[in-house]
Amino acid sequence: MTATEPTDLYAFLLERLDDDERAACAATPGQLYIAQTGPGDDVQSGKDAAHSARHTAERVLADVWGRRSLIVDVNDFIDKVDELVDEDDEHPMAQVGAAWRESVLRGLAAAYADHPDYQQVWKPASLVE
Repeated sequence: MTATEPTDLYAFLLERLDDDERAACAATPGQLYIAQTGPGDDVQSGKDAAHSARHTAERVLADVWGRRSLIVDVNDFIDKVDELVDEDDEHPMAQVGAAWRESVLRGLAAAYADHPDYQQVWKPASLVE
C-alpha cells in the first residue's frame, strides 16, 4: 500500500458500515409505517412518511453489503495494480490507482460527514467550495 493511501478513511468507512449493520440488525424487520409529519392533507408530510418507510432494515443491510463489497473490491484491485508495477509509487498506473481509490472512498464517506470521526480532508473534491 502506498504512503498516500487513505488507510484511515478505509477503516473509518468499514467502521461506519459496521455501525449501520448493527443498527439494522437490531431494528424490527419488514416494512415500517411511519406516521406523517404533519396534517393528513399536507403533501410534504406524506412524502416524508413515504421516504422514511422505504428504509427498512433489509434495505439498509443490502446497502451495507453493497458498499462494503465495493470498498473491499476497489482496495483489492488497487493492491493488485501496485503488485504489477512492483510497488513503484511513481508509476503512472500506481498514481492513477491511488487517486481512483481515494476518490471512491471519499465519495462513499461523504454520507458520514456528520460523524465526529470524519475528517474534513476526506471531503470529495467536487464538494469543496
